[in-house]
Amino acid sequence: MKSFKLTTLLIFFYTVLGYSQKVDLPKTSENQSLEKVLKAFENQLQFNLSYDVDAAKNIFLDIQKESLSIRSLQKIIELQTSYLLQKVSEIDYILVKNTKVVDICGVLVDAISLFELPQADILFNNQTVGLTNNKGVFKLQLHPSDSISISYLGYKNKTVRISRFTANCDTIRLQPEIQNLGQVLVKEYLQEVYRKIKMHL
Repeated sequence: MKSFKLTTLLIFFYTVLGYSQKVDLPKTSENQSLEKVLKAFENQLQFNLSYDVDAAKNIFLDIQKESLSIRSLQKIIELQTSYLLQKVSEIDYILVKNTKVVDICGVLVDAISLFELPQADILFNNQTVGLTNNKGVFKLQLHPSDSISISYLGYKNKTVRISRFTANCDTIRLQPEIQNLGQVLVKEYLQEVYRKIKMHL
């Protein structure tokens, strides 16, 4: 019985230690290839990582830290790529395709007036995948590492990462394609926005 408890305790501490240990990453202002990051874990922590080398070479991570734990790396990979780093054992991990999608909800509004913007195009990979409704709301299912672009006549296009969405219906503000707005122009601009919105009600 004591032997069993000791073994269980050792496994627990080994797991915690493995998750908390960090690797040192090279200082660089550029994104780092996933292959180099995985190799750093293999070399410094003696982890056994299974992955497609060619695929990992072409995946780049935005890492703001100079040291990283395996748990932090798993989170970064999930949020920034279409892969998951799955744990097989205490020191064995495998890189697999992430098939999980998330539900997102957004409300598109004018950045100045905060009026909702109906019938705006929501694009993914340059293809329209949805429109905002009459209240400026859109809902989609996409991968956490994906991004969408939002296009609306008279406004600057905006790109938004899926990972920035929360469980709520997030407000997204679009900037109008108008520079140096004076008081008179602001009034005319708001009237035009209101006219556009009424057309879709």
